Amino acid sequence: FAVAFTQMARGSKLEFEHFPSVPESMHTLLIAGAFPDMEKLMRSTMDHHVVFWGILFLYLLITAVTIMNMMIGVLVEVVKCATHVEQETLDVKALRDSLLAEL
Repeated sequence: FAVAFTQMARGSKLEFEHFPSVPESMHTLLIAGAFPDMEKLMRSTMDHHVVFWGILFLYLLITAVTIMNMMIGVLVEVVKCATHVEQETLDVKALRDSLLAEL
């Protein structure tokens, strides 16, 4: 995709801003796709030192995955509680129907 964007952006304003070369296009696509709100910080760290950029990227990736896993855990817990409540409701209804049938 980076090669295609670099080729398509030739001679336009986008070439100078985001897609001047294939490595820069790869960086733009990765950061704009994965961390759009951190693009300015990532670009300034890349200009400073590539190792600093790599450490920051690793930190952001681990943080994003950790938060995503925590949200999935909360969602699973909510579904489990809802299932438990629904099962209890069905058990109470079955018991009530059974008792009414006996009377």
